[in-house]
Amino acid sequence: AEDLPKKVGSIKFRSCPQCKLSHLPEVKKFLVEVVAAGQYPGVTVDFIPGALPEVFMLDESGNEIDKMYIEHLTFAELNTLVRSKGFRRENEDTARRLLKQQSQAHA
Repeated sequence: AEDLPKKVGSIKFRSCPQCKLSHLPEVKKFLVEVVAAGQYPGVTVDFIPGALPEVFMLDESGNEIDKMYIEHLTFAELNTLVRSKGFRRENEDTARRLLKQQSQAHA
């Protein structure tokens, strides 16, 4: 069972705050408007001067499982990447729970 891929416990993005990001409007928009705004619980971003835009997949203990450079990804691809690891926007879960409660109430 040790061959199973480890569950991603959290995702950490890292990027320079300005320099390279200003040439990557899609990446910048995702990091600033989505990740830094806290839209995905468990997904964070560190803005470090001089850092290349990359993402780190961490297990439940915070150990790095995987990492990749993200400058070639679009806004939609970054969103898909985060979702593919099981993360959902905060308000999405709430909406889904409400729907579930409503459908159970009518059952």
